Amino acid sequence: MNKENLVYIRDFILSDIAVVAEDGKKVNAEIRKYLENDEPVVVDFEGVDLVNTAFLNTAIGELYKDYTSDFLNKYLTILLNESDFKSLKLVIERAKDFYNNTDSFNDSVKKIF
Repeated sequence: MNKENLVYIRDFILSDIAVVAEDGKKVNAEIRKYLENDEPVVVDFEGVDLVNTAFLNTAIGELYKDYTSDFLNKYLTILLNESDFKSLKLVIERAKDFYNNTDSFNDSVKKIF
């Protein structure tokens, strides 16, 4: 892996808090540049003190729309502190459920409303 395959979150958000979905989209686009070429990529949250699920959903969760878990497990490494990693695990599980069952999810939403 080359140094270019490192995505430092602080380079994209220019802050120590990762909470804005729009910033997550920028990170998502950068990650995809590597994944589209079957290149491994490391996403590093060093220096980020606060991360929320809105950011994680767009930065990481949306990858599950276009890539399988096996593919992401092979090519994507995320360096994140333990407490934020718990949030990431929840985001990933929800993304897998949503993208694997979008019809069922949409039906459920329609029934609720």
